[in-house]
Amino acid sequence: GCSFLGFKTQLHLKNTAYYLIDRNMFWGEPSTAQDVLIENQNIPDEGDGVFINNWVSGDGIIGIRQLSGGGLKISGNKFNNGLDTCVVIETSGTSIFMAVNNSFFNISI
Repeated sequence: GCSFLGFKTQLHLKNTAYYLIDRNMFWGEPSTAQDVLIENQNIPDEGDGVFINNWVSGDGIIGIRQLSGGGLKISGNKFNNGLDTCVVIETSGTSIFMAVNNSFFNISI
């Protein structure tokens, strides 16, 4: 896995489909907008992404923001340390969203 620290967006998937994000650490700072930004600008409903076994943290930011990109499965992640929002889906093009077996610490849900 990789560690992503201190950027406005830690990881931005711009034109993506059929991806796997596994075993990484995302640590946003107060100036960070979101840890992970997911979109598919070319084909908004193509996606089927998997976000699994990651550690997502940061004060007052969004953990995962999906603007487009079809289905998304979020499983086995640790959401930690005062995230403002864990997951935001901002599109009608996301047909299937599944979140299972995640851990939330020090977060209001």
